[in-house]
Amino acid sequence: MGISLFLLGMFALTRMARSRFERDLHHELALAWADGIPTNDTEFLALSAPVRDSENAGFVYSDLNNLKTERLYYVAPKLPNRPLTDAEVVKIASAKVAKYPKTLALLDAATKLPRCSFMRSSKLGKYGPFGINNAQVDVLLLRGDLEAAKNNQGAAIKDFQEALVICKHLRDEPWAMGFIMANRNQNAAIHHLISLAWRNRKVAAYQSELDSIISDIKPPDWHFLSHELMDYLEMIDYWFEFESEDPKQTTLKDRANNLLHPNASIDAKIKATRAFRAYWAALKGPTIDYIGVDAGRASFHKAFDQIPSVLKSSDGDELGLEDSEQIRFWIESAECYRLLYMAFARSLKGGTTPKTSDLVDPFTGKSVEFHYKSGKAAALIWLKDAKAPYSITIRDNPEATAR
Repeated sequence: MGISLFLLGMFALTRMARSRFERDLHHELALAWADGIPTNDTEFLALSAPVRDSENAGFVYSDLNNLKTERLYYVAPKLPNRPLTDAEVVKIASAKVAKYPKTLALLDAATKLPRCSFMRSSKLGKYGPFGINNAQVDVLLLRGDLEAAKNNQGAAIKDFQEALVICKHLRDEPWAMGFIMANRNQNAAIHHLISLAWRNRKVAAYQSELDSIISDIKPPDWHFLSHELMDYLEMIDYWFEFESEDPKQTTLKDRANNLLHPNASIDAKIKATRAFRAYWAALKGPTIDYIGVDAGRASFHKAFDQIPSVLKSSDGDELGLEDSEQIRFWIESAECYRLLYMAFARSLKGGTTPKTSDLVDPFTGKSVEFHYKSGKAAALIWLKDAKAPYSITIRDNPEATAR
């Protein structure tokens, strides 16, 4: 009888503890959502307006996965020591563009659609393939070069604008990978437009397009990081449901901890959510609190002390939230490239060596340097302790953008 009462009491205490942990977790998750941080798929989808399948470019991009597109470097191995003529550009570019009619048709179709979402369609899968890659954007930009060489200015600008629509699509859902891919392709597209305008300095349309794009460049929108809490909450569930039951994935200590701490998964979620809220508050304030970012990140990582494998990739690499150094890098790189673009925009109006002393990086106080020599123009800016500067180089000969 005594043993039965003891066991019954232990069961009741365990249930009470479980209920308390679940209540605390529900409270933290509600506070996170009130802060604009999604904690599940439903909340994630609520961050943006619904999109109809007929308006969803995700379906078109998914078809690109079945097409192989090689990186394009269309300049011939042996270039003449002079700018290529339009006829030479047409000959070289036409041969490359002709290889990818299906790729271009899909990109044309996708960029006519206003939205892009993989999460909103069960047909595409939860994280669905982005489909688009650098090589495919290269083809689109190369077709723009071809149209420019044929003196079809409107068509050339249209291809550049399509590349920027792809970047917009990649940012439609707040995923870090989409943000990174969009930035990479946007920089490549603007680099391409600068090259196009440089080689066609008498064409005002290219310069006007460049000015318009530069004026529209904005600092990073940190909403692309908001999904990370949701991802890690799911990873905690996955670890406890699958990996913790696999002897190959866990040690004896892991299994002992699971027995001694039956609410470890809920406790980790509570601590991770609370820490992420602090991280998010430091990131989303009127000005970024870099010390707060690192403090929140440290607390977030500490939440996984009992399950450290959640913060490791399948290759053993460390995962986790971005630290202040990475955040600062994203902000600095966006501003530095904007200044470099402005330097080239000036060079198109005021000669090959424009004034750039007033184009100053606010983080270091360094000005943009601009050089032109032997058919090559370069704008660069040095950051503190950098081994190499941010730079953009344009040659008088047309060339495919290398990234």
